[in-house]
Amino acid sequence: AAPPAGKQAPGFYRYKVGELECTSISDGARTFPMPDGFVRNVAKEQALAAAEAAYMPKGMVTAPFNPQVINTGSKLELIDTGFGPGVAPAVGLLTQNMAAAGIDPRSIDIVVLSHLHPDHANGIRGAEGLAFPNAEIKAPATEAVA
Repeated sequence: AAPPAGKQAPGFYRYKVGELECTSISDGARTFPMPDGFVRNVAKEQALAAAEAAYMPKGMVTAPFNPQVINTGSKLELIDTGFGPGVAPAVGLLTQNMAAAGIDPRSIDIVVLSHLHPDHANGIRGAEGLAFPNAEIKAPATEAVA
């Protein structure tokens, strides 16, 4: 038997949409008890049964977090920034997985925050300040003033 690897392999997936090169980058995942109302179109019991059938722990749901890097040919755009470092051992992996994908955080031109929940926006700051120091940062006006 081989010793355990102890660490997940870098997580990214690159694909094309027309002329755009897109890279889905894992920030990690969290497993937690499914809250009431988490799935709105079926009963909680049905959602839990589906989660268990998908090999999630009983009574739990696993939510992956996958910010997207879009290469337009002239700009690198990042959609959402994940949790950021130091939150939990299973999340905050965006910048290390960007490095594995060959993307330098300093090369990001625009960061688009879809909304300001922690799993989408907290990664804007790294351990040493702004994680994407050369990027223009955009957020919805209704979120920015709230």
